[in-house]
Amino acid sequence: MSNKPFVMIRWYDAADFDESGWATEETLAEWVEKPCESISYGYLIHKNRDYLTLGADFILPSTYGRVMKIPRRMIQETKEIDLSAATTCSTASRRKRSSKRTPSELASHTKSPAGAGDNPVQDPDPIP
Repeated sequence: MSNKPFVMIRWYDAADFDESGWATEETLAEWVEKPCESISYGYLIHKNRDYLTLGADFILPSTYGRVMKIPRRMIQETKEIDLSAATTCSTASRRKRSSKRTPSELASHTKSPAGAGDNPVQDPDPIP
């Protein structure tokens, strides 16, 4: 897990009118009044008086992806999120490898379709 705080940032983004071509004032009237509110999650990599820099993806030990700078003047709310209970891919993989079951344990995970009586059907992909 990164040593940087994981945050949610609610902010107003710049936006293009999502229809290409020309638009009348009447068509734009409702669109111009609505803010383009965005919510982004990621690791707070850097902050200064003008920007917060957020990395949405993270690979151990310190590699970030989908990095963006959000101008502070556009930010409405910032909230730190506690990830202490979260697991990483590597811990999930270790947990899966350590929970190997014997063939008899796998055979005991069967499903009986409705009306099948005592003829269990082997689950082709038992969940560990």
